[in-house]
Amino acid sequence: MKKIWLAAWCLVQAFALGMACADDDDMPAPPPPQPAQAAVVVAPLHRQWLNRDVLAYGQVVSDVRRSMNLSVPRAVRVMSVQVLSGDAVVKGQALLTLVNAPDAEQSMQKAREALAYARREQVRVAGLVKAHLATAAQLSAANKALADARAAWQTQQAIGADHTVTVLRAPADGYVVAVNVVVGDRPAAGITLLQLASSRAQEALLAVEATDALRLKLGAAVQLVSVLRPEVRAEGKIVRVASALVNGSLAVRVNVPTGQFLPGEQVSASVTLARLFGDVVPRSAVLPDDNGFHVYQVRAGHAVLVPVKISLEHGNLTLVEGALSTDLPVVTLGNYELQPGMAVRETQPVPGTRGGS
Repeated sequence: MKKIWLAAWCLVQAFALGMACADDDDMPAPPPPQPAQAAVVVAPLHRQWLNRDVLAYGQVVSDVRRSMNLSVPRAVRVMSVQVLSGDAVVKGQALLTLVNAPDAEQSMQKAREALAYARREQVRVAGLVKAHLATAAQLSAANKALADARAAWQTQQAIGADHTVTVLRAPADGYVVAVNVVVGDRPAAGITLLQLASSRAQEALLAVEATDALRLKLGAAVQLVSVLRPEVRAEGKIVRVASALVNGSLAVRVNVPTGQFLPGEQVSASVTLARLFGDVVPRSAVLPDDNGFHVYQVRAGHAVLVPVKISLEHGNLTLVEGALSTDLPVVTLGNYELQPGMAVRETQPVPGTRGGS
């Protein structure tokens, strides 16, 4: 009986083993491993002109050669101030009202009285000479005294002392840079009362890195754009490049068309030094390596490494030299993961990235 059960058990085990072997023979072979594939963003290769620009920032200022310091040649007292710093003024507009200071008034009165006395004395002496009661020398002295008194009075007239009240007016259109007096002040003769800048002579004062400034030429065209009002643009020309460094920069002065910018307005400036034509790619497409730089292009779904030399950079664009194929796109994103010959899969850029819109 035991032999019968043992034979049956062996038969079952043999049948199960045979079925397992049959199942293994019917299973398909596993697929071969797929080569590594990288997702990349590409852009077409363009051949175009690119500018080599110098960029700088500064502000609009008055041309110091056309600025005016207003004063009077006598001691005065300030009665009223009609303008404030920053005000625009027109030719002939009242700026300050002044009256003679007591010492100036006294000097003027003395000169007037001296002239009147010298006139009377000259007439008196001339009459005495006719009556043979005075000599020619006395008449000559009287004539000289009269001439001196007249000259002194003319001096007082020249400095305006014969006018008790004086209104200081704008000699030209412009704007007020500074008012140096207030009502009640008694400035001495020749003291600057007010500074006026001509609105017809403005400049953009730019701070340019020395290495860039030394390449600039007088008369070169400059594109100016308001920082606060980007829609306000104008073109000027370089009129002066400083010879001394200030904080590592050189001051560059550019003339500004009248009425385009406000005094003191901040501006950006762009000066084109040269224009080059060649292969232009996005800046993100160019990668550094031990030998310089390289770009990846895509041919038949595989990455092709092309060594390049950077000729010019402008904004987000780079002009490069190398054996690039104009009919093949360049990789702009995902290129850091690539190896020469690696399979690639083109994807759409994510908005907001360097390869996106």
